[in-house]
Amino acid sequence: MTLLANRQQTGTEDVELIWRGIVDYANEDSTHSDFKELIIQSFRYMGIEDADKALRKCSDLQDGSSLKELEDGYRKQIRNILLWIIGPSNFGPTEVDPAVKAMSFATDASRFLTEEAANIHFKLHPGMQLDPESGELTVFLHRVLIEIPSVVAGVCHFILQQIDRHDLRGEPLTHVFRFGLCDRNGCGRLFMVRRVGRGRFCSDNCRSAVGKQKMTKAEKAAYMKQYRSAKVLETSRAERAARRAKRNGVTTTTGKTHKRNR
Repeated sequence: MTLLANRQQTGTEDVELIWRGIVDYANEDSTHSDFKELIIQSFRYMGIEDADKALRKCSDLQDGSSLKELEDGYRKQIRNILLWIIGPSNFGPTEVDPAVKAMSFATDASRFLTEEAANIHFKLHPGMQLDPESGELTVFLHRVLIEIPSVVAGVCHFILQQIDRHDLRGEPLTHVFRFGLCDRNGCGRLFMVRRVGRGRFCSDNCRSAVGKQKMTKAEKAAYMKQYRSAKVLETSRAERAARRAKRNGVTTTTGKTHKRNR
């Protein structure tokens, strides 16, 4: 007889997918359905088979709050957890002593994270399955949720497990937490890091903006002159391509060419 828990082995792709959902949620980039899917994914990561039922059992949802209200209400706390993970200095300057503010944020973020994750209560229900060919009897232990404090409890549980990958298993922070805060002053967006050690900006626009800030006036003028020349050349090439296509009896649609049937 084999004893198995229903905790599924989760691949790197699943972990990154959940992280992307969390970062998008913190940035307000996700839709309402994306937020719901994030909750479902986090419960499934815990090994909960009926994740939709688990969502309906969340205490804050049962108390009468709508999922949209809870989505808006928890965003700041989840964002603060992410900022706390990648560094207290990300909370920005303040009139209060920066060290005091950093400690206050760290305390609030860590308390919310651990309390939400720890207050998920479940029990194990055994189930049996007989293999008709081998005759082997497999006993499954199904996790049945008894109490879930909030709709983001599963998300907090997921984040806490990722922290354990670093604290208990010694995995490097840059490998566990593949997200960062954009280096452009005033941006404030979180982003997924594509390559470890190379992520500083959330987009090419922010990278370009920071680069321009470091230019002298002469360098900026030279850059703009080169940019305008490139745009003129690009437009000229497009116009010549369109004229050639017209002469050759070719119809252009959305930048592509298709020969007419004759």
